[in-house]
Amino acid sequence: MQRRLNNILLVIITFTFLLKPVLPSVSAAMDSSDPINLIASSDHGVEFTVSVPWQSLQHEVVDVDGELYTSLDLPGWANSDQPGAPALPFTSQSIGAPFGAEITVEVIPGRSHNVELSAPVLPSATLLSQVDPFASGMDAVNIVHVIDPDPEIYTSSEVYPGQLAEITVDGRLRQQRLVGVGITPLQYDPVKNILIVYENVHIKIRFTGQREVMRGAANPESGVYEAFFQSNFLNYVDVQAWRESPQPAEWLQSDTASPQNQIGAGTLPWEPPNPGWRISIQEDGLYRLTYATLAAAGLPVETLVPQRLQMFYQGEEIAIQVTGEEDGTFDLTDAIIFYGQGIDNKYTADNVYWLTFGSDHGLRMDSRDGAPLEEPDPVPNGYITDLHLEENLEYLSLLPGSDAFERFLWQMVHTAIDPTWSLEFDLQDPLEVAGTLQIALFGAFQAPTINPDHHVVVSINGTQVGDVKWDGLTWAGSWGYVETEIPPGLLTAGTNTLSLFLPNDLGVGLDIIHVDWAKIYYSNTFTVPTGENQLAFSYATEGAWTFQISGFESNALFAYDVSDPAAPVEIDPSSLLVEPIGSDYTLSFRDELSARRDYVVTADSAIPDLPVSAIEQDTPSALGASTNRADYILIAPKAFWEQAERLAIYRTNQGLATILVDIQDIYDEFGFGIADVSAIQAFLAFALDHWAPPAPSYVLLFGDGHYDPKNHLKTSPPSIIPPFLAMADPWIGETAADNRYVTFSGPVPLPQMMLGRLPANSIAEAEIMVSKIEAYEQDPPVGEWSMQVLALAGAADSGGNFPVYADNLIRDALPSPYQAEKIYFGITHTDVEKAQEDLKNSFNQGKLIVNFIGHATSYLWSAQASSSKHFISTADIPGLTNQDKYPIILAMTCLEGYFIDPSKPAFGEAIVRVQNKGAIASWSPTGKGVSGGHVYLNRGFYDAVFKHGVNRLGQAVTSGLSRLWFSGSSLYMLDAYILFGDPALLIKRNPAALDDFYTIAEDFKLEVSPEDGVLKNDSGFAQGNPLTAQLETDVANGNLIFASDGSFTYTPNKDWNGVEQFTYSAYDNQTFIGTATVTITVVAINDPPVAYPQTIETPMETSVEIVLTGSDVDGDPLTYSITKQPEHGDLYQNPPPGSGPRQGQALEPPLTYAPHPGYFGSDSFEYVVNDGKVNSAPTTISITIIGDSGTNLIFLPLIMH
Repeated sequence: MQRRLNNILLVIITFTFLLKPVLPSVSAAMDSSDPINLIASSDHGVEFTVSVPWQSLQHEVVDVDGELYTSLDLPGWANSDQPGAPALPFTSQSIGAPFGAEITVEVIPGRSHNVELSAPVLPSATLLSQVDPFASGMDAVNIVHVIDPDPEIYTSSEVYPGQLAEITVDGRLRQQRLVGVGITPLQYDPVKNILIVYENVHIKIRFTGQREVMRGAANPESGVYEAFFQSNFLNYVDVQAWRESPQPAEWLQSDTASPQNQIGAGTLPWEPPNPGWRISIQEDGLYRLTYATLAAAGLPVETLVPQRLQMFYQGEEIAIQVTGEEDGTFDLTDAIIFYGQGIDNKYTADNVYWLTFGSDHGLRMDSRDGAPLEEPDPVPNGYITDLHLEENLEYLSLLPGSDAFERFLWQMVHTAIDPTWSLEFDLQDPLEVAGTLQIALFGAFQAPTINPDHHVVVSINGTQVGDVKWDGLTWAGSWGYVETEIPPGLLTAGTNTLSLFLPNDLGVGLDIIHVDWAKIYYSNTFTVPTGENQLAFSYATEGAWTFQISGFESNALFAYDVSDPAAPVEIDPSSLLVEPIGSDYTLSFRDELSARRDYVVTADSAIPDLPVSAIEQDTPSALGASTNRADYILIAPKAFWEQAERLAIYRTNQGLATILVDIQDIYDEFGFGIADVSAIQAFLAFALDHWAPPAPSYVLLFGDGHYDPKNHLKTSPPSIIPPFLAMADPWIGETAADNRYVTFSGPVPLPQMMLGRLPANSIAEAEIMVSKIEAYEQDPPVGEWSMQVLALAGAADSGGNFPVYADNLIRDALPSPYQAEKIYFGITHTDVEKAQEDLKNSFNQGKLIVNFIGHATSYLWSAQASSSKHFISTADIPGLTNQDKYPIILAMTCLEGYFIDPSKPAFGEAIVRVQNKGAIASWSPTGKGVSGGHVYLNRGFYDAVFKHGVNRLGQAVTSGLSRLWFSGSSLYMLDAYILFGDPALLIKRNPAALDDFYTIAEDFKLEVSPEDGVLKNDSGFAQGNPLTAQLETDVANGNLIFASDGSFTYTPNKDWNGVEQFTYSAYDNQTFIGTATVTITVVAINDPPVAYPQTIETPMETSVEIVLTGSDVDGDPLTYSITKQPEHGDLYQNPPPGSGPRQGQALEPPLTYAPHPGYFGSDSFEYVVNDGKVNSAPTTISITIIGDSGTNLIFLPLIMH
């Protein structure tokens, strides 16, 4: 489990690796023999073995801040990354499982070997966060990697881990239940400081209690995901029968999605009225739509029947007022009056209402009498109201709260700058009664040894009203704010002052806090604020009351009960009492209250006329139609429609069923017109489950976005397609988690579709990215650049041995004839300027992949984290000259894709949208990452491209994400990675035949289908060209049946194990592509030992020595156990101990059998032999005890005649 530590304490450590030399540029030497071998699969479970290349285990001593540790590396394996736990070689395997089944795991370890260590096993790094209270956004958080052994593990007498295999994750991908099995074939004994290394592990997964399989209950799956399941599921043949379409309630369990945006709520998708007009407002209140405004917005005001005007909100019709509709025509002086509400939403300030006209009469506001009685009811002298004080001037990602919380603050208060902060606010005419102050204060740091560490004195008008102390990097108060009483008479009419003072008296030496907002609840008189001619108030005291509101400048007054915003009630204007008082007017009306009521009293002139800009006619759409069918969904704004349409047509011509969707149509049908991420998520969930099968595979968001869509900072550009902001990162808190757009299955963060984003802010940028995609896919490779990978690694430090990670990746996952150029700071390069120059030259020459592993910020790749040395930054991008040689960037680092800062672009997005240079795509992090998680992402991507031969970029990204998910660790990184690029991009390939690797158990047959055959990772002269294979050299230790489609069957010779190889040539039509080698690892399986029976004779009362015998074809050392004792004698070890052996006790031969005194006849016992793994079948030792001459007689029957 990741441990989150928020700490201002600076931790400085040194980390020195004893590294072996690394050559700067070598041909890849890949050995990707799969260690997993399927033994059996059925509806009841899966059985497989894991072969461990134990003889290749490498261990070296490293120095960490003066402490020595042993670093482990097992070729082809990643290391576990639980913070503070030993970093042991680890792998995972995915299997499919029936829905409803309980899953159990049984592990049978193979032969073990002990490895003595001179230093403890190196633990995985623990990440600590440091907060800079002077910074904002993600710059406020710095991560320090520390090596901190977990004492519960390193001082324990138990080996770690206790289990060699366990279920890591269990979830749903589309219609399939999938499970990860984590395997650690080593155990560490911290007391003895030894490693126990197993040659193999036999794992049995059992399914019990599953519900009956509903054959045909699932929809057809897309070819893209079918290929993914085939490549990833060990038991693929069986899992297809277990698919089930999800129920609506199983999708959309996000804490961002509001209830009306839940697919299962029965309200979505909503069909907007046709014709329909969106009306946007931002504050609670009455609004007017005039004849002129409606005419300018496109309504047929001259012909429409006003009684048929209707207004909708959140899919439900609301009551409105249409003045002058009684005559049946909508005249120049007629208008619509409605009550609208503002919206509290981090993505938009606009709430949306819908106006239409049709065949039905619309809902209208009711009216009720409000005439005061001749003997007036009591007249209240005041009402309780509130004044909310807030400005959003600073963004801070780590503020605690739900995903829906808006993470902007008002003001920082710092004792070293100014320990005071004050704010003036005006009140109209407060009564001299007690009030309440609520204020949200956030502590900007955590002092590790002092509690509490924040102290604020709160005053109003110079009088102290609160004294607040709290501890840590969090909110003051249990509810995210503190509340204190305001004494009667303290608040005055006119200007008041709220003040904060930080005494700095807690022993910390400084204090830093942030103010978010303040709210003052007070009793106000019924007086209209000067110049406003309108008053909104609430009253909750039961009874009959006459309300008198003074201060109006006009006598054309109206009153509304808006307690139910969807059904306001007008107080009959003819019943209102309007009286002149001096130059002003007072309005009086009566009402009877049984519960709280909300009112708006207003002059006619104070009802605002909405401008034409607030009204927009809708273009009908049909996203909710179940007949829609797509492989590829492209979501774009109208501003980029031409460029998006061009890309959509291009993908359609490639054979992908493509639907181009206006982002506004998504908001309309799945968010009632409100621009919110939950509408996009709800739409994609609906398309996945309700559109015609097979369900969509690819989703492209066409537009940039950021964390300030409401422009609080006053300098932010439009947020075109919003990032899915979520508290997804354990250290920086909120970041872009666009993965959530395609994550619907409850807490499981596995994406259900392949998502990418083209981060365009302008038509020009949109044009650039589409043109680059077309050029990349259409231009044939020229030269060898697309057969090359640039491996770039920062200097090793506490965050990880980045050069070693890069080298291991190339060694294990990059096949010949691909080559890797290496730039490893501190190894191949020690001068940063030389490294920068070589990187630029390599980039400009063109590379298929540029793979960076190391530290980064949002705008640069670091060569050495503890210094200002960097490889490349956004400022260097214009100097690149790699036109038409665009790489795919894999950024295994931190924050390089943090595109949500509106003040500066992230490196990952900037390098993709630059013209005639840069990258075609970048798979980039939007948060902090850990090295262990990066290893899974990286290897999953490489395996998809080079081992499984996937063609489209989204497939490779999904493979990396799923590899991380199956590991069960650092799962937050699934949300904190984004693909800047098109997920349907065809990965550029040169014609090549790549080596293949397979694993089979001894005495088993390997049957390989065409889909998994030797041609799957080969490529011809054009994408999609059919290839054929021809056998060149045959196998030497078995029988091979080879087909031209790349499928084959291999049967090893009986009892043979080892490495088998054959070669084939690949052809594109009749043109030779290349020759490749197929390596089949035949894993030795344990043959059970054999125990031999014996027949033995011994005289009465005479002991006999018995030598138990057995054999094992594998040559394993044997032990013996008695499973059934003799009935007429006793067994002893030789020489006989004080007591006989217990049943089941392991014995060393020989044994002594002693018959019971006086007994003669037959006896027997049974035993088994064990080879360290399994027992033999029981066998019998038969014993005959022979009597002496006086007793061993034959008596014949006496026959009488």
